[in-house]
Amino acid sequence: MTSQIKKIAIVGRDLDAWITAFFLKTVLDKSRNTYEITLIDLGTTLTVHDIFAVLPSYKMLHKTLGANEEKLRKTAKATIFFGQRFSGWSTKRSDFFHAYDRHGINFNGIDFFQYWLKAVANGLKVPLEDFSLGVAAAKHRRFVTFTDENDFSHAAYGYHLSAKEYVDAIVRAALDAGVKREVGEVKEISMENETIKFLQLANGKTIEADFYIDASGSDAVLISALVSDNFQSWEHWFPCDRMVTTSVPPLHPIPAFSQIAAFSSGWCGLYPLQNRTAVQALYSSHNASFSDVVCELKSHLGIEFDEVAERNIKCGILKRPWVGNCLSLGSTAATLEPLEALQQHSLVVSMVMLRQLFPNGGEYENEREIYNDKMHSFLNNLRDFQLSHYALNSRDDPFWRGCRNAVLPEGLTKKIKLYKERGYISIREDETFQEENWVSIFNGHGLTPECYSPLVDNMNEEEMIKNFQSILRMIKERIHSSPLL
Repeated sequence: MTSQIKKIAIVGRDLDAWITAFFLKTVLDKSRNTYEITLIDLGTTLTVHDIFAVLPSYKMLHKTLGANEEKLRKTAKATIFFGQRFSGWSTKRSDFFHAYDRHGINFNGIDFFQYWLKAVANGLKVPLEDFSLGVAAAKHRRFVTFTDENDFSHAAYGYHLSAKEYVDAIVRAALDAGVKREVGEVKEISMENETIKFLQLANGKTIEADFYIDASGSDAVLISALVSDNFQSWEHWFPCDRMVTTSVPPLHPIPAFSQIAAFSSGWCGLYPLQNRTAVQALYSSHNASFSDVVCELKSHLGIEFDEVAERNIKCGILKRPWVGNCLSLGSTAATLEPLEALQQHSLVVSMVMLRQLFPNGGEYENEREIYNDKMHSFLNNLRDFQLSHYALNSRDDPFWRGCRNAVLPEGLTKKIKLYKERGYISIREDETFQEENWVSIFNGHGLTPECYSPLVDNMNEEEMIKNFQSILRMIKERIHSSPLL
């Protein structure tokens, strides 16, 4: 039986490490000074070009931290976005939006999408996304928000944050809150039976704690020392192994969405900020060279840029994110692509789990088991959501044909099959995205259900047309009455 935890050591860098330290100090400690929290800072790997695109739910993390969101947005040159526009993922279909909002209004307890499917079968030419206020807000740069439970829309927005400035602000806040900082590499890890005893730093200092958190990203400095063969690769589903980042001049006016474009050997994201437009491109080094990708990007963007950073990326998850007295989180526990603004979401999931399960003492075997199971459940669902873009692409390039022909996880295969047969999405436990999000992706990629629910036939055609017109009118009125961004 271990004694109550008093000292916590975090090993890591950048967002994962500093958000965790700030979170523990402000949420766990809550000005009681019960815990001594020390962060061993391994040094930043961020460049001036890096970007964090985060989901609407990230605002809850700011609220939990008591952060001044307006000040953070200003410091991080942030812009808001209501969704992402996907282009080039099909050789035949046009661009499509995935916005953080539902489509239309449910009638008689039946999802609006089922009525839309019937209307399309009868000749309707209005795209599904035209019935989303969130998409309209993104297209027209209007600030709309979800008002109350009776609102026909659930429109929400995420943030584009300039990475270095944002992390610098979190670092200052964490240090002001009382987090102790040590800068340097970990030279030696003293262990016994999957339990860390102390850390020896390269500068000669010894750090001894009751509980250790690994926030070192793909290096997995602590957790990889405790257990070998702990990484489960997803590279057979996500073959992009390089990420290129750069910046181009700011867009005027600044769009209220991210632009996600597929190219021959990967995909490229454009993320508007107040002072620049961040560019992220992921590609497979087995299908293209760095110079080929840069040339293709310059051609795609229609603009020259000189300074380009490149790093490796390998998507996957730890089989055991929490081992002994060492818990890994964020990008250490799982590496996700930035597609769909998910690269930082593993950190959000970790913070939720950490708050619920942080041990007060004892052997905390139950907490470990729940954390490991829940992290796998949440992150596998996020993986499947990202993977649906790869699986449903209809490009002719060798890279994309390979992605389309990959054997999918059983859960995603079943989800696609059920949607094709009935136009229905089965939402599993621990899903971040809900039915309307999956429908946006499946429908946007051209996946067409074989039939619609027979229950929609209880509404006559005249009534259905009036309802459709009413929804479009409400969206138009809401957009015209909402302020420009």
